[in-house]
Amino acid sequence: LCRYCGHFWSDFPAESATRVGGAERRRHPRRLVEIPVLYHSDTLEVQSVAKNLSLSGVFVSSEFLDRVGAGCKVVVMVDGGPAVELEGRVARVVSTGDPEGIPAGLGIEFESMNAKAREWLWRTLKRQLGDSHIG
Repeated sequence: LCRYCGHFWSDFPAESATRVGGAERRRHPRRLVEIPVLYHSDTLEVQSVAKNLSLSGVFVSSEFLDRVGAGCKVVVMVDGGPAVELEGRVARVVSTGDPEGIPAGLGIEFESMNAKAREWLWRTLKRQLGDSHIG
């Protein structure tokens, strides 16, 4: 059971797992997306694009980087709807020229979200998978 959204992560079957030392590193599988976002912390504000999304976090593509541990807000610019605000913390920083071929950016772990944001996140991921994969 996800402590952030209350859903079972097994509702979203993994496409691929990221493993470190043989153990799964992520709590929820990621889905590839292209969603405009605004990233805001005490030291950085940047307009960018979310590249992947899960129930517990988002990867924001950016050449401008923050520090691991920085508290932040990610405002999702929803197509045809009001913006959705997600609060989190920078869990990973990927510099330009990462050897894994991952674009530069920030891996954000969600810490809190309101009911509207939780519903948007659930609907967005459900749409990515199709109704047949949701338990």
